[in-house]
Amino acid sequence: TENTEQQHVLSWRRVKFKSKFYTCNHHIAKNVTDLFGLINMYFSNVGLPLIVFISVIGNTLNIILLGRYNMRRHACTLYFIALSLNNLLYSTTILVVGLLDDGYQIRIRIRSALSSKLVTYFGTVLSILSAAFLVLTSIDRWWMSLERRVFTNVRTAKQLIFVITISFSILFIISFIAADLYNSDIVGCRIQGSSAFVQANGWKKAERKMLKEHDLHFYPSAFVSISFSIFFLSAFFHHTVQAYGIFQFILFSCLAPFLMSLFGFMTILNIKRSCMVASGPRAARRIENQLVHMLLVQVGVQVLLNLPQCVVGLL
Repeated sequence: TENTEQQHVLSWRRVKFKSKFYTCNHHIAKNVTDLFGLINMYFSNVGLPLIVFISVIGNTLNIILLGRYNMRRHACTLYFIALSLNNLLYSTTILVVGLLDDGYQIRIRIRSALSSKLVTYFGTVLSILSAAFLVLTSIDRWWMSLERRVFTNVRTAKQLIFVITISFSILFIISFIAADLYNSDIVGCRIQGSSAFVQANGWKKAERKMLKEHDLHFYPSAFVSISFSIFFLSAFFHHTVQAYGIFQFILFSCLAPFLMSLFGFMTILNIKRSCMVASGPRAARRIENQLVHMLLVQVGVQVLLNLPQCVVGLL
């Protein structure tokens, strides 16, 4: 009897200790979450306005300086102008929405389903276009470092900019369709592929309930046909959204930085081997050098900022 009482006492102490341990961990996690929330809000109030200001000034100066006639004769300059216009639009729309959302609690993106879809769509397209224009610039500089400069002309650059912009705007329309409001999580506005699948499971349960209540196991009905169709279409949409998320991650976080680094590295090697900058007028050589330096700086920043996201995604 004494042993049994001692065992009960020990068990009660263990339960009490575990309860205190879990409570302590919960408070620590809550404090850490609150700390990160305060850091994020402080950065949004201080850092984002500075980023928006520098981005607007820098991209505006790029457009003014690169838009001069002697600069517009280079195909690479057109890619930089398209990149600056894209980044300027992103800074004055998506970054401002993020600043109002995180810094001042003015949540524009979750006011309606339409605003959620628009912010998600334009944020996705503008981000992808920024990386795409940098890749095109890297390829153009690589072609310029070769002896055969077939694709480095202004006409080809204009055509590629137009085709890439239209193609990505159409390709990523799925982000507009899939984005919606989700009040159950902290994000509120995002692409969530499980919504269609949950809806499909709901139709499946309703179908089973109806079959059970009305004993319709052996002959079809209109409801059964419709529910099966909706189930398979919703499941297909669910997997499509999942595939889209993987495709977007590979394209933006992995493939684009890899291509920038690859063509940038090959450009440097070709310049060292062939001394491309030693031929032609002195003013043209200076412009070519400046464009190459601009490209290498922007590629380096793009790769460094996207490398953590790529590593986390691969893990």
